[in-house]
Amino acid sequence: MAIFARVVERKSFTGAASALGLSKSVVSARLAALEERLGVRLLHRSTRRLTLTEDGGRLYESCERILAAADEASAAMHGVSRVPEGLLRVSAPVSFGILKIAPFLSEFAERCPQVRLDLSLSDSLVDVASGGFDVVVRFARQLEEARVARKIGSYRRMVYASPGYLARHGTPQAPDDLVKHNCLLLSGQSAEWVFEFGSETRAVDRSHHRSER
Repeated sequence: MAIFARVVERKSFTGAASALGLSKSVVSARLAALEERLGVRLLHRSTRRLTLTEDGGRLYESCERILAAADEASAAMHGVSRVPEGLLRVSAPVSFGILKIAPFLSEFAERCPQVRLDLSLSDSLVDVASGGFDVVVRFARQLEEARVARKIGSYRRMVYASPGYLARHGTPQAPDDLVKHNCLLLSGQSAEWVFEFGSETRAVDRSHHRSER
């Protein structure tokens, strides 16, 4: 419709093509496609000039209003401040928030004084939409297909035990030995621990014998 409007204003395919930065053949093809889609002829074409049909005149009036509104919206956006401002809601795991976000809060506040940061730290999964979050940071091996994410880093989880515990209960030699031991798990998180041995993995389910914190 924008191409059609420019053809009418410039009174030629060549003039419209020049104004839009397109080739004359593209302009002609787009206009022909528009006429086919609407099922009407919009322009009377002759070797000397182009004139609007009755249907073309009605469409052009509508196009004028639409394009004027689009130009007004574009102009308004040019006046919008590009300085970050407003409320920014961020959700992150507790450990990540404390170790990786908190140390930079003062610097962030100085660089973006007009941003009000709402930082929520939780190890539970959150729903981005219903929670009203702008940014969510989570540890994950893979995400649901519907989620859009960017990888910002990698990490490894390790298994630790105190010398006193090992002295009393013995030292596990393989992942399967953990079923005989007391393991601390994060409440609400998966009880499956996945161990990697080169390209191989071994999953151990700790759901039947665990301590929570």
